[in-house]
Amino acid sequence: MFEYVNGFIERREVMEMIYQSESGVITQRKVTIYAKTDQHMKAYCHLRKKVRVFKLKNVLSIQPCRQRKF
Repeated sequence: MFEYVNGFIERREVMEMIYQSESGVITQRKVTIYAKTDQHMKAYCHLRKKVRVFKLKNVLSIQPCRQRKF
């Protein structure tokens, strides 16, 4: 699922992510990923307006952010 993310890290593109916390709460977030390891990713969370570290095992889906055009 994370194979293509490196290109988005380089371009600082916004991604849409569905994330499940350790307590089981599921949220949909927009993130800008700064770095990724085998187990974590560091990203700016647009929902919380902070840089956060996310466990990759808790990421349920991630994809490029779709912008609406009017």
